Amino acid sequence: MSYRRSSGWPLVIRLGAALGAVLVMFASACAPQAVPSGWVPIEATLSVEHLAVPTRAEIAEPVLIPLADARDHLPFAFELPAWTPEGFALQGEVEAVLPADSSSYASVLLTWQNAEEEMITLQASVNAGAGSQLTGAGTVEQVQVNGQPATLTRLGLKSAPRRLSLSWGQDGVTYTLTAEGGVLSAEELIGMAESIQP
Repeated sequence: MSYRRSSGWPLVIRLGAALGAVLVMFASACAPQAVPSGWVPIEATLSVEHLAVPTRAEIAEPVLIPLADARDHLPFAFELPAWTPEGFALQGEVEAVLPADSSSYASVLLTWQNAEEEMITLQASVNAGAGSQLTGAGTVEQVQVNGQPATLTRLGLKSAPRRLSLSWGQDGVTYTLTAEGGVLSAEELIGMAESIQP
């Protein structure tokens, strides 16, 4: 079996790398420096809760494969939403991380796209550890998906978010549904998530 490598790493790896760069820049900006006369120094602390991001050495590289092959080769079953917004089509290939010898982490990333190239993504994964919950980039709200606890994150302003992301667990699988701001409302995002039935 031969597959093409994906152009990127799973979302959790990309977030971890971006967070590292932000922390380095923030630390150097907050390093002790001479304070100009009349200025008041302010100490700041940036916290990240439950940051358990797998390293590149711990997981296999993602590959682009047909959806049917992902269903055959991933060690977990995942479901698709029964409802998607009008005009959005599921792309033929998915980005999959198959378990490596050194890790049981596995994931699949599905993408729906419309004529304007707006995208909605759904990531399903297992054995991701605690995952990353970054705070301070937007607002976080506890909601429910089919009666189960879920986390809705709005990046940017609450009234006009740049991105909406919804994460929840279902049948041992962690799902994250993401849409750029304006593509779906929070209610529609939850509705799409609730249409994923076992």
